[in-house]
Amino acid sequence: MGVGPGRAVPDVTGSALHRGQRIQMSHALDESKRMIDRGFRELKAGEDEQNRWISALEAKINTARSHGPGDNFVAAVPDEYRKYIDVAERHGFADPARTVWMGLWWKAIIMGAKAPIQGQNAAPYLMLRDNLEKAAGYDRRAESFRMKDILNEGAGGGGSNVIATPVEAELWRLIRDNTIVRPFATKIIMEGPSMVIPTENANVTAYLVAEGITITDSIASTAFAPQTLVAKKFAGLATVSNELLQDNIIGLQAYLFNSIAEGIGIIEDRGALDGTNFTGVRVATGVNSFTVLSGATTSITGTSFGLVPTYTELVQCVFTALQAASRDTGRFFMQAGVFKNLVGMIDTTGQPVFMFANAAGSFPMFMGGYPVSIVSSLSTSQTTGYTSSSNIYFGPPSRLLYGDISGMSFDIDPYSLLSTVQTRVRVLKRTGILCPVGGYWTFAKGARWV
Repeated sequence: MGVGPGRAVPDVTGSALHRGQRIQMSHALDESKRMIDRGFRELKAGEDEQNRWISALEAKINTARSHGPGDNFVAAVPDEYRKYIDVAERHGFADPARTVWMGLWWKAIIMGAKAPIQGQNAAPYLMLRDNLEKAAGYDRRAESFRMKDILNEGAGGGGSNVIATPVEAELWRLIRDNTIVRPFATKIIMEGPSMVIPTENANVTAYLVAEGITITDSIASTAFAPQTLVAKKFAGLATVSNELLQDNIIGLQAYLFNSIAEGIGIIEDRGALDGTNFTGVRVATGVNSFTVLSGATTSITGTSFGLVPTYTELVQCVFTALQAASRDTGRFFMQAGVFKNLVGMIDTTGQPVFMFANAAGSFPMFMGGYPVSIVSSLSTSQTTGYTSSSNIYFGPPSRLLYGDISGMSFDIDPYSLLSTVQTRVRVLKRTGILCPVGGYWTFAKGARWV
């Protein structure tokens, strides 16, 4: 090609360089696209796997709810969060315990993931997550566990099995209903072994007074009456061999502490409602009560195990106390067998008396719009009304008073039984329980529980 005036000389080297750069950029762009596509596919697969895992977990949760909504979740919700179950009930959630459980579960997962990034310890959140999942019948360790036999299958002999037989590091047990009432009650700190609680002994009265007529004094000398809150000692003791503590892998020490604490919670529930060893609802001054007659016109004395209350008698539980304050935050407390009989009631057409309109066939945890708490530790040997019967309690649990003079202490004594190589584990606390004003409460005597 000729070169003349006004004609540029082509830069062959530069053009080749530009072409090479464009080719490299094109290859890099293609690789970036492939990496992005692969990333999206992996993210989508991860989301699908997570959704499948969540669906499987929720299926396990629903399957685990064989004893009615929420029964398996309350025990997993820590005490400091149980107040939200009552909040969820007041907001109309059909299954408030499960609602709170699910919220805590998501919180544990999210906070457990964020904690290492923020330089915090994730262990408490992961432990909360595992405890919540186990209460729902799901154990992620069991799901991921695989046992392999190196040399042969079946029962090995002569040392052929290199991997030892696995033992699950958890003690499977039936947790008893405990500490049902305390989360709803009013709790105070006692500064001594007893505390006087002032209560109203007679209502203040107002009058219409004619001209020149003396006004009657509405505050008599006995207008107020003291109720005494007395702290009593709760204690539990267990003795185990040191070898067992050393060799176990199930957290035996924590199990002993938890089991004794559960026993203390049962004593508290009985004291608050049945009045066992405390001035609880059943023995409170001014409490309302009636005997279950199941529609009979006269009392049927001597009937073993009591009678099943009618719907009218349940309404009587709610409205025997006339003042509206007795129904604000009102709640039923009853033994599991009593609730079973009430849920099993049918009308003349064979339909359940109690059910949710939007969930046909479900077991309602409400009676007449008021929540029901199952307390299986309530006495089934009441003799007032009928022999070997139980009671149904209704009232605002916030009107029950729990006074703690000291927190729960957990102690270990490895020395006093040194000669037998044993260790004692003790749980100790001092608490008072009182129903100061019985008029807030009504209980039905002689309810059938079998």
